[in-house]
Amino acid sequence: MTLAQELSVGEVARRSGLAVSTLHFYESKGLIASRRTAATSAATCAACCGGSR
Repeated sequence: MTLAQELSVGEVARRSGLAVSTLHFYESKGLIASRRTAATSAATCAACCGGSR
């Protein structure tokens, strides 16, 4: 996997063992970055989850 790939928030939660709500909380605090796609309105997270806003 390259760093340019994106994962769904659910996939990040599954891989990390964190709850989706935890990831959304981290996003709200600016600790991780995500974007929502127009097609699905689903949050996606950079593979490293350390991107800046």
